[in-house]
Amino acid sequence: MIKQIVKKKYLAEILVLVGILITIGSAVMFYFEPYFYFGFLSGLLITIIGKSIYNSVRRNIKEDIVPQLYREHLGSSLYRPSEGFSQSEVYNSHLLKTHERFISEDLISGELYNRKYKMSEIFLYDTLANFKKPISSIVFSGLFIQVNLESRLPDSVYVIPKGSEQFDYLPLKNKRVTSNDLIDSTFDVYSRDKSGVEKLFKTPFSEALIQVNEKYKKLFVAVKKHATYIAIDSRKELFTIRMFRPLNKQFLDDLTNEIEAIKTIIHSLVADIG
Repeated sequence: MIKQIVKKKYLAEILVLVGILITIGSAVMFYFEPYFYFGFLSGLLITIIGKSIYNSVRRNIKEDIVPQLYREHLGSSLYRPSEGFSQSEVYNSHLLKTHERFISEDLISGELYNRKYKMSEIFLYDTLANFKKPISSIVFSGLFIQVNLESRLPDSVYVIPKGSEQFDYLPLKNKRVTSNDLIDSTFDVYSRDKSGVEKLFKTPFSEALIQVNEKYKKLFVAVKKHATYIAIDSRKELFTIRMFRPLNKQFLDDLTNEIEAIKTIIHSLVADIG
């Protein structure tokens, strides 16, 4: 199906480009010959048809390709492209600090290893000062997931990329050293309780983190009593396509890899702390 969609997108782009050229050319020639008015209308019509086909391609991606991918890798799931997490759901995880602008879309929900989950893209922005006008700067772009995986640990544990400024929930006095040198050199671990950290990093969770971190350097995990949260700041808009930009299998591979990374982490936690 992806090959058919690529061809359809290519056709849409050709029609839009041809339509724009005819429209501009006819508008210029209309000054010399009024009959070019019909060429101007034809160019507009061709452009409209091209955009209509392009919008159809976007719907195919959203409504057919992506849901099919979720069924293959996550089993039965509910996909709601226009919905997402609320700000309170994300910020109450304490995994990411609050920013000026918040967007969430492409919500997926279902069960993973017999635990209910919700996952969506989130985008966080701050405003940067500029000598002309303020500029909105993106500070996080990627998948965020909440899994109803209850923990038997004494207190919440937060695993943050080394030196990240995205986490501000606990002070430095709650920063912990684990029994794994590679974890300590890659992540900053925070918790109010030392024993819970020691227990957590003696499980396969450590290996899962290291494995996933090889591909995703900005990986955030919060293991809390009522749920586990994972955020991957990949800076890729996985569900968005652009006109005149390539659409190929990499689009699906990127999404598949992130889903499998999340499954790896959750699977490592289910048997040990859930």
